[in-house]
Amino acid sequence: MLDIGCGNRPRGDVNCDMYLDETPHIMIKHRIDAKKMTNFVLCDAMHLPFRDKSFDIVNASQVLEHVINPASLLSEMRRISRETVTIDVPNLRRLTIEENLHHIYSWSYFTLRNLLALFFSDIVILPSEYQGYLPQSLFDKKIVGPPFRLLESSLEILFGAPFLRAICKI
Repeated sequence: MLDIGCGNRPRGDVNCDMYLDETPHIMIKHRIDAKKMTNFVLCDAMHLPFRDKSFDIVNASQVLEHVINPASLLSEMRRISRETVTIDVPNLRRLTIEENLHHIYSWSYFTLRNLLALFFSDIVILPSEYQGYLPQSLFDKKIVGPPFRLLESSLEILFGAPFLRAICKI
């Protein structure tokens, strides 16, 4: 698996990012220590230095909303994947106080599906494993956990999942 835009949380057998220093894009404010990561490659996601069909799975979590040309990124992801491309993005319908200034694009279920349909024919879009509207620690409490789970599911019904995961087959 290739993890594109891995930041400080690499999840792939090969991990790549364009930045090593702190940037507004990285959630944990620390430099990326490439020496501590499995097979780290410093590269631009628009021009990935890998051969065609090099990976079974190509993943980009929280990347698509930051790139100037999302179509170029998707084209590269499709080129280097043998089987599956996965993408996680914030959902435009999520409950937010203000728009994220570091995001170039915002994605809803429909805009994401329409873009992905240009590159893939087999697409599934689900709620992502990223955090929901409420901090996960609230659910772990014995007494207050159930009401918070109910509130969380109500918010998802009203506004949709806060993050979307697309799974695209080649």
